Amino acid sequence: MINSLKVLLFLALFASSATFSFAAFNPSEWTLAKPIIVPPSLSGYVRAVLDDEVYKGSANGKLSDLRIMSGAGQEIAYQLVSLDSSVRNAYYPSTLLDLSEQNGEVMFILDLGSEGLVHDRLNIISSSQNFKRQVSVYASSELLAHESPKWRNLTSSGYIYNFADTRARFSAGSGEVVYPKSTSRYVRVVVHMGLGEQFHVTGANVHSFAKTVAREESRSLPAAVSQNLKQKTTEIVADLGATGIPTHRLLLSLESGHQDLNFDRRVVIHGSDDGVSWRKLGEGYVSQLRTALFTGSQLALEYPESNVRYVRAVVFNLDNAPLPLESSLRLFGVVRALVFEVSPEQTYVLYYGNPNVAAPRYDIARFFQYIETENIASVSFGKESLNTSYVVPPPPTQPFTETRPQLLNIVLVVLVVVVTALLFVYIRKLKLASHEEEKE
Repeated sequence: MINSLKVLLFLALFASSATFSFAAFNPSEWTLAKPIIVPPSLSGYVRAVLDDEVYKGSANGKLSDLRIMSGAGQEIAYQLVSLDSSVRNAYYPSTLLDLSEQNGEVMFILDLGSEGLVHDRLNIISSSQNFKRQVSVYASSELLAHESPKWRNLTSSGYIYNFADTRARFSAGSGEVVYPKSTSRYVRVVVHMGLGEQFHVTGANVHSFAKTVAREESRSLPAAVSQNLKQKTTEIVADLGATGIPTHRLLLSLESGHQDLNFDRRVVIHGSDDGVSWRKLGEGYVSQLRTALFTGSQLALEYPESNVRYVRAVVFNLDNAPLPLESSLRLFGVVRALVFEVSPEQTYVLYYGNPNVAAPRYDIARFFQYIETENIASVSFGKESLNTSYVVPPPPTQPFTETRPQLLNIVLVVLVVVVTALLFVYIRKLKLASHEEEKE
């Protein structure tokens, strides 16, 4: 019993020491280093925005190999944050009144029930498809008739639309109209005549929307534009230079002199790490209209965030002439940053480029929500360099049998001979025993 306890204790100590050594940060295992430029007198939490060198140099594309070390040789805990948008959305119950149609225009009034509610947008719900309409919004503290001149105009440039492709089972659109903040109880909405099918309103709601705009960085990249005559498509491909850079939106541009061109085209977005194997990232529609009834354009398309190297937009022309697209593509991505604590008169270095480690787990993740990060100081990164302390890991140890294949063959031959001899002896014994039984 005592010996068994000793064995268990030894195994437990071995496992714990192995865990500790795995978690310890050893800079010699990281290939790249980048100094963090921190003013000597600065203390407290700071923010360092990642640059393209870090995105490209991170070994696994997920930024899980980032480590910060101080000049004192101490690993510094950090929190990786995305400086994306935050949203506060408050919907107000409202009653739809006086829904009517006159001269092709649809109009109605929304009653919020009381004064003083701050609202700045509404969502128009419709069962119609394939339409484009401009919208005007008015406000009043008292219920008025539609034709009353007392309505206060909030906006006349609202835009709602819907694209539906039944064959592709795809539908996209927006019924949201934004206007300046108002506290009026009554909101009058006029949906003007426009292109597409007849427009029907099935409902609407008013809400207040507070959004912290995401910090984005954009990259205007040269792109290859080609025509696929068989598929009747235009393909535009941009190269980010390496995998790892996150993007979630692209913007197409027309060649100069074509700003009055009217079009409405479906676009499918693909991504690839090697420029050969492609996977679908998203799809949507781009359009530009300059008519007496409507003026507007939509040339940007969003897709789920991806860190592929190549981005391709395929424009479906059908039987129309190809769009005169510029040989460039603008890609947008949300800024990412490291938040960590610094001390005065201390230096810091970011290490990255290790494919064999998982993301670190620091205590800061548990209390990060209690850190004030809106107004913290920003620090920057220096130039990337090879880590001078990096040690190339030894090649993996090959199994004994792979280093000596002839020995394995010899052993197999010997085993076959031995097994054959044993079988021969065994069969011979069986025969002798059978003969003796026959004599008896």
